[in-house]
Amino acid sequence: MRRMDATTRAVFLMHRLDSLGCVEIAARPGVAVAEVERRMAEAMLLLIQADADD
Repeated sequence: MRRMDATTRAVFLMHRLDSLGCVEIAARPGVAVAEVERRMAEAMLLLIQADADD
C-alpha cells in the first residue's frame, strides 16, 4: 500500500474497510464513479505487483 498515492489508498480503504461501493465512494470525495473504478483497478494492480515481488 506504500506504492499507492493518497487518493488511491483512500478509495481502496473505503471499499475494503467501510464496504462502500463505487457510487458511494464517488459521492464522498466528489469524483466521478469512473475515477473511483480506475483508482480501484490501480490499487489492485499495485497489490498484485507487490505480491509478485515478494
